[in-house]
Amino acid sequence: ISRVYVCRVVKGRIDPVSPKFVARVAHAYLPVACPYLGRAIEPAECRTYAARTYAQCSQFEAPHWKACRTCPAKAPAVKPRKPRRPNRPQPKATA
Repeated sequence: ISRVYVCRVVKGRIDPVSPKFVARVAHAYLPVACPYLGRAIEPAECRTYAARTYAQCSQFEAPHWKACRTCPAKAPAVKPRKPRRPNRPQPKATA
């Protein structure tokens, strides 16, 4: 989400605001109601729970992990960005 775009929306300079932008802000910042825990949690915490594998859970966390698999409220996974390839040094010309 572009910082400049958010500032323009907050100041009222962009009207109407696109529904896609509103959805992205809601998924990024609004708390998620976790039905297993019975409380609201941050989207980052929800993504952390949902992204775990079974091997990363203890026997006490297994029911929560299982509930996360089918939870309709879980925050969408964030795709990791590919690291940029560094510029290759140019081969030196031999004279």
